[in-house]
Amino acid sequence: MYLYKALASKWTEAASTVATSVSNKTPSMRSISNAGFALSLSSVISDKLVRIVRALCAALMFALISFNCIAEMAPISQDVTFQNNFFQNNLFQSNAPQGHVSRSNASQANVPQSNILQHKAARDKNSEAVEQVDKMLSRLGGRKVWQSVRSLYTMEKARHPKYGDGIIASHWRDLEEPAEKGELKHANLSTKYAWNAKGGWVKKDGRLREYIDDEVRGKMFVWQRDFFTLVHQLALGNEEYVLMALKPFGFRVLDLGGEKIADFKLTVDGELYYWHQYDDTHPMSLVFGPTQSFGAIQLPQWVSSVKGDWSYIYIQVMPSDKPLEEWVSFASPGGQWHGGAVNKDCPADG
Repeated sequence: MYLYKALASKWTEAASTVATSVSNKTPSMRSISNAGFALSLSSVISDKLVRIVRALCAALMFALISFNCIAEMAPISQDVTFQNNFFQNNLFQSNAPQGHVSRSNASQANVPQSNILQHKAARDKNSEAVEQVDKMLSRLGGRKVWQSVRSLYTMEKARHPKYGDGIIASHWRDLEEPAEKGELKHANLSTKYAWNAKGGWVKKDGRLREYIDDEVRGKMFVWQRDFFTLVHQLALGNEEYVLMALKPFGFRVLDLGGEKIADFKLTVDGELYYWHQYDDTHPMSLVFGPTQSFGAIQLPQWVSSVKGDWSYIYIQVMPSDKPLEEWVSFASPGGQWHGGAVNKDCPADG
């Protein structure tokens, strides 16, 4: 805009110079006719010429400035369009369950129309995924129920090709902080373990050892992608997750960097039948049976690997609104302390 103003100023100055030059040359008319008349006529013509030229220059300068203003307003108009879409998106998402909000790192300056369309498409896909989450949570007992489940105890009867039927697996899971305790019992198998962010231990067939740091980090990584952790966090609307709808019914969970975490595939009425956990080292795919009631929550009657080589059924399910370490001991059988509170009166801790 400053360039246009400078040019207009130069042109105005040039026009004034031309007009002044004409004014200086007009006295030569005195030799033709009456000196007084010639001087008056010359003065009138010179004055009018100067006014006309200056008016033309002013109009040209105004046109240039107006054109520049329009050019500068174009990105602002695009910004307003983006902001309108942005606020409409947030207002739209605010009516949905808290936490399921589309995220965009796009700059609000000079946003191309294609980016706006992509943003709208992502919003629409996200809203569809939120609907699928709501349907699934409804079949599992409801969003409010799973919001309140901060820790969970499950007992399962499992079979495995190495050990056969009759494995009794007990799991105590924290759904808000990385922590878990487990026990596997069978005629040919006896395993206990416990871990949290501070460390952990495992006792298998009478031999006790501590988890090394890499093992704890690995377990924390898997915990973030665990089925029960995700269900609880989705019910809370955890903003660290991004949702994407899957066809025909279901949704994918990703982190903020776009890395895949898990897929949930649903029936037309929202019942979960397939779940996949993404993991570069040990990915897991499970098939779920129809749900059944376990008090306030509902879980599948049976769960199986896709290959069918191992499976289990739920025998007992006990949700809690307390953090796991408030009602489960993480003390090692060898007497070493690994964090958490001891509650010897808790029946689930045995």
